[in-house]
Amino acid sequence: MANQYIHHHKKNRIIIKRLLITIIILFISFFLIKTISYLSQIQYIKLGNVSWDIIKYHNINIKKELQKSINKELQKSYFSIDIHYLNKKIQQHNWVDSVIVKRILFNNLYIKVQTHQIAFRLNSDKFLSKENKIFNAKNKKFIDAPLMITKEKNVNFVAKKYSKYQKMLDKINLKIKVIKVDKLTTLILNKNIVLKLGYQQQLKRLMSFIKFYQTSDKNLDSKTIDLRYHKGLAIGKNHQI
Repeated sequence: MANQYIHHHKKNRIIIKRLLITIIILFISFFLIKTISYLSQIQYIKLGNVSWDIIKYHNINIKKELQKSINKELQKSYFSIDIHYLNKKIQQHNWVDSVIVKRILFNNLYIKVQTHQIAFRLNSDKFLSKENKIFNAKNKKFIDAPLMITKEKNVNFVAKKYSKYQKMLDKINLKIKVIKVDKLTTLILNKNIVLKLGYQQQLKRLMSFIKFYQTSDKNLDSKTIDLRYHKGLAIGKNHQI
């Protein structure tokens, strides 16, 4: 009698175990079917709106160019769009300093672009940004930006020089239009005044010029002032630097 009870109990346990396994398999199968169905539907979700936030410091219009560069990628379904590709493609534009691309509610995209802020025109064909980044640009109309003439590896050093010199020249209301630094340093100021500061003691020489400018009754417009003398300075006619 006891043996029959034990045998019957074991049989019930086996039946229950098989039933549980069957239920689990059915649940997993149902979940997989639903997941596959959902994913197949996701593939066909279309892109909604693209929100652009372009922070620019100059009168430039790059939105159309950026839209054109990524238009092909935006034709894909929403979840097929490669965000990293969009980021990289937009970053390739000459005027773009930084970019953020992200998905937002439902099926929309948000694109934030910050453009370069020009600090200098660099040599004959480039620009230097406020963050000391060198970049090319088709638009060459920014003639009001001071011109820096130097090797590209020296731009940070020359930018610091410019800041020091300009701060000193602010006292006499003169602005640096061109700063050229190779072995020697030369400045062209407004009023077409050329300063030759030479290789050494440039701050001291610039201070000497400022004192001379404040006290002299000479018209220094379109003159070259050579400050490389141990004592005094020389004034001559301008020539190209």
